[in-house]
Amino acid sequence: MQFKRDILPELIKWKNSKDRKPLLLKGARQVGKTSLLKEFGKDAFKEVAYFNFEENPGLKQFFENTKDVKRIINNLSLVHGSSIQAQDTLIIFDEIQECNLALNTLKYFCENAPEYAIASAGSLLGITLGKEASFPVGKVDCFDNVIIVDKFTEPVTLVIVDFISVNEPDTINEPDIVKSPLIR
Repeated sequence: MQFKRDILPELIKWKNSKDRKPLLLKGARQVGKTSLLKEFGKDAFKEVAYFNFEENPGLKQFFENTKDVKRIINNLSLVHGSSIQAQDTLIIFDEIQECNLALNTLKYFCENAPEYAIASAGSLLGITLGKEASFPVGKVDCFDNVIIVDKFTEPVTLVIVDFISVNEPDTINEPDIVKSPLIR
Protein backbone atom coordinates (compact mmCIF):
# COMPACT_ATOMS: atom_id res chain seq x y z
CA MET A 1 0.00 0.00 0.00
CA GLN A 2 1.36 3.44 -0.88
CA PHE A 3 0.43 6.67 0.82
CA LYS A 4 0.52 10.22 -0.42
CA ARG A 5 -0.09 12.73 2.31
CA ASP A 6 0.10 16.46 2.60
CA ILE A 7 2.38 16.04 5.59
CA LEU A 8 5.30 14.80 3.44
CA PRO A 9 6.37 18.35 2.43
CA GLU A 10 6.42 19.25 6.14
CA LEU A 11 8.66 16.26 6.82
CA ILE A 12 11.05 17.39 4.07
CA LYS A 13 11.16 20.87 5.66
CA TRP A 14 11.92 19.22 9.00
CA LYS A 15 14.72 17.12 7.48
CA ASN A 16 16.35 20.16 5.86
CA SER A 17 15.96 22.54 8.79
CA LYS A 18 19.24 23.83 10.21
CA ASP A 19 17.53 23.89 13.63
CA ARG A 20 16.10 20.37 13.34
CA LYS A 21 15.04 18.72 16.57
CA PRO A 22 13.92 15.14 17.07
CA LEU A 23 10.43 14.64 15.64
CA LEU A 24 7.51 13.21 17.57
CA LEU A 25 4.52 12.03 15.54
CA LYS A 26 1.54 11.37 17.78
CA GLY A 27 -1.80 9.87 16.94
CA ALA A 28 -4.31 7.12 17.47
CA ARG A 29 -3.36 3.51 16.81
CA GLN A 30 -3.38 2.17 13.26
CA VAL A 31 -3.66 5.52 11.46
CA GLY A 32 -0.46 5.19 9.42
CA LYS A 33 2.20 6.96 11.51
CA THR A 34 4.76 4.18 11.08
CA SER A 35 4.06 3.71 7.37
CA LEU A 36 4.41 7.44 6.83
CA LEU A 37 7.79 7.57 8.60
CA LYS A 38 9.11 4.49 6.81
CA GLU A 39 8.03 5.85 3.41
CA PHE A 40 9.60 9.23 4.22
CA GLY A 41 12.83 7.55 5.34
CA LYS A 42 13.01 5.42 2.20
CA ASP A 43 12.46 8.45 -0.04
CA ALA A 44 14.52 11.08 1.79
CA PHE A 45 17.45 9.16 3.32
CA LYS A 46 19.98 6.57 2.19
CA GLU A 47 19.02 4.28 5.06
CA VAL A 48 16.37 3.78 7.74
CA ALA A 49 17.18 2.36 11.18
CA TYR A 50 13.85 1.20 12.62
CA PHE A 51 13.39 0.36 16.30
CA ASN A 52 10.04 -0.71 17.78
CA PHE A 53 9.84 -0.59 21.59
CA GLU A 54 6.65 -2.64 21.69
CA GLU A 55 7.95 -5.49 19.52
CA ASN A 56 11.45 -5.43 21.04
CA PRO A 57 11.27 -4.46 24.73
CA GLY A 58 14.98 -5.29 25.08
CA LEU A 59 15.76 -1.96 23.40
CA LYS A 60 14.86 -0.23 26.66
CA GLN A 61 18.13 -1.36 28.23
CA PHE A 62 20.08 1.03 25.99
CA PHE A 63 18.38 4.00 27.66
CA GLU A 64 18.40 2.80 31.28
CA ASN A 65 21.93 3.60 32.40
CA THR A 66 23.06 6.40 30.11
CA LYS A 67 22.03 9.58 28.38
CA ASP A 68 25.22 9.51 26.29
CA VAL A 69 23.79 9.62 22.76
CA LYS A 70 26.98 8.34 21.12
CA ARG A 71 26.86 5.25 23.31
CA ILE A 72 23.16 4.80 22.55
CA ILE A 73 23.84 5.13 18.80
CA ASN A 74 26.64 2.55 19.03
CA ASN A 75 24.32 0.08 20.79
CA LEU A 76 21.49 0.71 18.32
CA SER A 77 23.96 0.21 15.45
CA LEU A 78 24.66 -3.29 16.78
CA VAL A 79 20.95 -4.12 16.77
CA HIS A 80 20.48 -2.51 13.35
CA GLY A 81 23.33 -4.57 11.92
CA SER A 82 25.30 -1.66 10.50
CA SER A 83 26.71 1.67 11.56
CA ILE A 84 24.16 4.49 11.84
CA GLN A 85 25.49 7.47 9.87
CA ALA A 86 24.22 10.84 11.07
CA GLN A 87 23.59 12.52 7.72
CA ASP A 88 22.43 9.42 5.83
CA THR A 89 20.15 7.57 8.23
CA LEU A 90 16.67 8.27 9.54
CA ILE A 91 16.35 6.71 12.99
CA ILE A 92 12.77 5.73 13.75
CA PHE A 93 11.70 5.05 17.33
CA ASP A 94 8.29 3.40 16.99
CA GLU A 95 5.85 2.94 19.87
CA ILE A 96 8.03 5.31 21.91
CA GLN A 97 5.33 5.53 24.57
CA GLU A 98 6.55 2.07 25.66
CA CYS A 99 9.92 3.52 26.74
CA ASN A 100 9.72 6.74 28.74
CA LEU A 101 13.51 6.84 29.02
CA ALA A 102 13.85 6.91 25.21
CA LEU A 103 11.28 9.73 25.06
CA ASN A 104 13.29 11.67 27.63
CA THR A 105 16.54 10.97 25.73
CA LEU A 106 15.22 12.93 22.74
CA LYS A 107 16.28 16.00 24.75
CA TYR A 108 19.90 14.83 24.71
CA PHE A 109 19.81 14.07 21.01
CA CYS A 110 18.62 17.65 20.47
CA GLU A 111 21.30 19.16 22.69
CA ASN A 112 24.29 16.90 22.05
CA ALA A 113 23.77 15.25 18.66
CA PRO A 114 21.45 17.35 16.47
CA GLU A 115 23.12 15.91 13.36
CA TYR A 116 21.08 12.71 13.83
CA ALA A 117 17.62 12.65 12.25
CA ILE A 118 15.35 11.00 14.81
CA ALA A 119 11.66 10.54 14.14
CA SER A 120 9.47 8.94 16.79
CA ALA A 121 5.92 7.66 16.58
CA GLY A 122 3.64 6.84 19.43
CA SER A 123 0.07 6.08 20.33
CA LEU A 124 -1.71 7.22 23.45
CA LEU A 125 1.17 9.56 24.31
CA GLY A 126 -1.16 11.95 26.11
CA ILE A 127 -2.16 9.23 28.54
CA THR A 128 1.36 7.88 28.95
CA LEU A 129 2.84 11.32 29.56
CA GLY A 130 0.64 11.69 32.62
CA LYS A 131 2.58 8.87 34.28
CA GLU A 132 6.17 9.16 35.49
CA ALA A 133 7.50 10.48 32.17
CA SER A 134 9.73 13.47 31.67
CA PHE A 135 8.72 15.13 28.40
CA PRO A 136 11.55 16.97 26.58
CA VAL A 137 9.73 20.32 26.36
CA GLY A 138 11.28 22.62 23.78
CA LYS A 139 13.56 19.86 22.50
CA VAL A 140 11.24 18.14 20.00
CA ASP A 141 9.04 19.08 17.08
CA CYS A 142 5.60 17.51 17.32
CA PHE A 143 3.12 16.51 14.66
CA ASP A 144 -0.30 15.58 15.97
CA ASN A 145 -2.31 13.76 13.35
CA VAL A 146 -5.69 12.18 13.17
CA ILE A 147 -7.20 10.18 10.35
CA ILE A 148 -10.94 10.39 10.05
CA VAL A 149 -12.62 7.69 8.01
CA ASP A 150 -15.95 8.59 6.47
CA LYS A 151 -17.82 5.28 6.21
CA PHE A 152 -20.01 6.47 3.38
CA THR A 153 -17.57 7.92 0.89
CA GLU A 154 -14.35 6.99 -0.82
CA PRO A 155 -11.52 7.86 -0.77
CA VAL A 156 -10.54 7.92 2.89
CA THR A 157 -9.68 11.39 4.14
CA LEU A 158 -6.60 12.28 6.17
CA VAL A 159 -7.00 15.23 8.47
CA ILE A 160 -3.81 16.66 9.92
CA VAL A 161 -5.02 18.52 12.94
CA ASP A 162 -1.96 20.40 14.00
CA PHE A 163 1.78 20.94 13.63
CA ILE A 164 3.51 22.76 16.46
CA SER A 165 6.98 23.38 17.67
CA VAL A 166 6.97 22.67 21.37
CA ASN A 167 9.72 25.28 21.61
CA GLU A 168 7.24 28.05 20.77
CA PRO A 169 3.98 27.19 22.57
CA ASP A 170 2.90 30.84 22.71
CA THR A 171 2.63 31.00 18.92
CA ILE A 172 0.08 28.21 18.56
CA ASN A 173 -3.02 29.35 16.73
CA GLU A 174 -6.14 27.42 15.88
CA PRO A 175 -5.12 24.14 14.27
CA ASP A 176 -4.77 24.10 10.52
CA ILE A 177 -6.90 21.40 9.01
CA VAL A 178 -5.66 19.84 5.80
CA LYS A 179 -7.80 17.31 3.97
CA SER A 180 -6.18 14.97 1.52
CA PRO A 181 -7.44 11.83 -0.18
CA LEU A 182 -5.30 8.78 0.44
CA ILE A 183 -4.15 6.80 -2.57
CA ARG A 184 -4.79 3.08 -2.28
